[in-house]
This record gives sequence, C-alpha cells and structure tokens, in this order.
Amino acid sequence: MFPSSFPCLGRSCFSLGRYSIVPLRYEDRFLIMRWRNAQIYHLRQARPLTEEDQERYFGTAIAKMYQVKERPEQLLFSYLRDGECIGYGGLVHINWLNRNAEVSFIMDTKLEADEFALHWTNWLTLLRAIAFGQLGLHKIYTYAFDLRPHLYPVLESAGFVKEAVLKEHCLFEGQYKDVVIHSLWPYTVKNYTGCSKEELLEVLELRNRPEIRSLMVNQAPIAVEDHFRFVEGLSGRKDRRYFAVYSHDGGLAGTYNLSDEGGGKWDRGIVSAQPGKGRTAWWEFQLLGMMGNEVNALTAIVKPDNLASVRYHQKIGFREVGRDPDYIHYLLPLDE
Repeated sequence: MFPSSFPCLGRSCFSLGRYSIVPLRYEDRFLIMRWRNAQIYHLRQARPLTEEDQERYFGTAIAKMYQVKERPEQLLFSYLRDGECIGYGGLVHINWLNRNAEVSFIMDTKLEADEFALHWTNWLTLLRAIAFGQLGLHKIYTYAFDLRPHLYPVLESAGFVKEAVLKEHCLFEGQYKDVVIHSLWPYTVKNYTGCSKEELLEVLELRNRPEIRSLMVNQAPIAVEDHFRFVEGLSGRKDRRYFAVYSHDGGLAGTYNLSDEGGGKWDRGIVSAQPGKGRTAWWEFQLLGMMGNEVNALTAIVKPDNLASVRYHQKIGFREVGRDPDYIHYLLPLDE
C-alpha cells in the first residue's frame, strides 16, 4: 500500500547484516499497535490504540509522510530482522530551522528482556545514515520519561551524551517523573583537498602507523612530499574521493576513500584511528548515507589474518565474493 522509498531521501533503506530499516510498511501496522499498547507506560500515548485508530493514523498521517518531497515533519521506518518486522521508529519533531530531530524507537515487547541493548544499538547505527548522511541534521536526541534507566547506558555506549534533565516534567501513575534528554552530533567529514596542512599531516601520521601499514596493500611508509603530491593530484577528480573524518570533539576518527570501478561499483578503503572500540560503524553509516545514487555497491579487500576487520565487514553486511592467498574480496550492495 505504501511506496518503498521516501521522495525526500536519495536512499531510504539501509542494512546492518541481518538487520535493516525500510520506510514504514503498512503490513506492520497491527504489530506496532500491539507493541505500543503493551509499552504505553513509557510513550506519549493517552490510551490504548484500537485497530480503527491505527487504520485511521496510517491512512492519514503515515500516507502523508510519503507525499512530502522536502522537509518532512517526521520519517518512520520498520526495523527488520531477516525481513521480519521486530520494531519501528524514526525521526520525529524534525526542526528544519535548527536542524535537529527526536529519535523514536520501540521493539517487539518480547525482545526487551534479552535483546534490548542489541536492537537499540543497531537502530541508532542505522539511523545515523538517515539523520546525518541523508538529511544533514546537526543533532538528534532522545526524550525519555525516567522510567527505564537501563536505556541510558545503551545510549551513552552509542555515543550519546546526557544533555539535560527536566525535573518532574511528566505525570505517571500519580507521581511526577523527570524527563532525561540524551543528544548525539554527527561526525565532520572533510575531503582531503579541503584539509589544512596540519590536518593532512595528522592523516599521514595515522596512515604510517606500523599497525595500520601492516594491514595495507602498500605497506611502505609514505613520505610527506609524496603525500602532499598525491592530495594535490586529487583536485578536480570525481573518480577518486578521500575523506578525513572527525568526531564532534575535533579528534581524527579515521579516513575513508572511494575509487570508481564503473557501473556504480566503488572500491572502498577505511582506516580507523580507534579500531576495536565499536565506533567505526558509527561514522561509516553516516558516510553511507551521504553517498549519492551513483554509488550502488562497495567493494573491499581484507587480509584473512586480520580477524577484527573480517568480523567488522561481516557484521555490517559485506558479502564474501572471492578469496585468493592474500585477500578476501567483499561486496556490499547498497540498493537491495
């Protein structure tokens, strides 16, 4: 009944291994109704929903969401595992003047006891592609009644910062409760050709670290003059794109490069300044959201003994398409 994409987005579907977000599906409406009614205590919902309520809501507010071509008030997605809906949410109360939005998410109630952190973490990773990559928002935040303290460490482990507490801001079962706000800002992505000399030297220092070089095709250190000559040669080229990625506090998070292989397929290289911290996917998904429609798939090569990288590529959905004595060859389709 609903389209498979939003007209205001270049790309509306993103995957993280078995998990994906797609524009909210009509077929999921009654599942969502049951979850909302079971979890009404932490939602801004005055009474249990009926099937008539849900049909009316999907036929009006949700249908309208698919007609907005720019600056939507909200964007909602079904959260899937192997194609089955196990949650939903999105970005609501989108403020285009100040470029921020509230994060919304609930999961299948029966998953909350054992898989709460897993699905919230997946959701927040995938949502970065939409909020920061596609929409270019400056901030996203959660607005939580202080009834689920187990949510806060999950948010903070995903990079959110506890920004404010609104004292006694909501009435719950006859008692006033606080509202806790956690916020997240995007990474800053800079093309090498727009970086300062100092930034390029920092990029070079990262690339030349022995533990980084040992995993590369070209393991030799790069001289400063060669590095600057290489960056100068990138000017004006559309088939090779090199980026430095910075966290909100200004620290270098890593580098990312794309080389056009033709037919919408681009070879991708990535270097993380903090490997093993679980943060690389955060900024890679922002970059995936920033890619134009000319990028339909990414390729990558990884040394078989680089087990951390092998696990990472498998986790975010890269498929092994070949193997030789030196490398595993991966493919990540972006339009499935």
